[in-house]
Amino acid sequence: MLGVEGMDFLDRMVNASKRMQMLIKNLLAFSRFSTTDDSQQDTNLNTLLDGVLSDLEIQIEQKNASFSIGELPTLSVIPSQFRQLFQNLIINALKFCKDESAPQIAVYAEKIKGIQIPGLDSHSFNEEFFRIYVKDNGIGFDPQYADQIFTVFKRLHSFDKYEGTGIGLSICKKIVEKHHGFIAAEGQTGKGATFIITLPSKKKEIATLPA
Repeated sequence: MLGVEGMDFLDRMVNASKRMQMLIKNLLAFSRFSTTDDSQQDTNLNTLLDGVLSDLEIQIEQKNASFSIGELPTLSVIPSQFRQLFQNLIINALKFCKDESAPQIAVYAEKIKGIQIPGLDSHSFNEEFFRIYVKDNGIGFDPQYADQIFTVFKRLHSFDKYEGTGIGLSICKKIVEKHHGFIAAEGQTGKGATFIITLPSKKKEIATLPA
């Protein structure tokens, strides 16, 4: 029979195996979103988000999370990819919540002009875009890491407390860029985080990105 040390070693082996399986799964997903045969469809993002929240019902109940959902646009997107986008962002908000308070997550959108987007080419100043916000009241992050948060394998918190592979937000970035958009993160330590997705309102052919 295994002693205490043996059982501890076995537990660590099992946990390491689970982490490796998760890593491989996420790496395959990251690669898959570079090229896809899925087609764009006019997609009601409220309906799509409702499906994501239904899929995450158990995790939401376990965290006692509450949601405020605004009116989201109907856009020409690859539905399976945007489902993954919302799922990753909602899971991220549920994961990085404060111990002392239940997660409060808001998802809403606004229409803007291209001229309101810093760094956008002047030829697109008169084009219309949608900004979609996913905001939480969680632990937040140091603003100095805002540009690094979407880097593959970048983790701002220890694995011991917050599980994950450091790929989820990288997948989000790849999906948004594939749809000719931008994603950014704003946050303060202890004051929550907001993820801002900016997308063109009119259909554009899906871009092929490097793997």
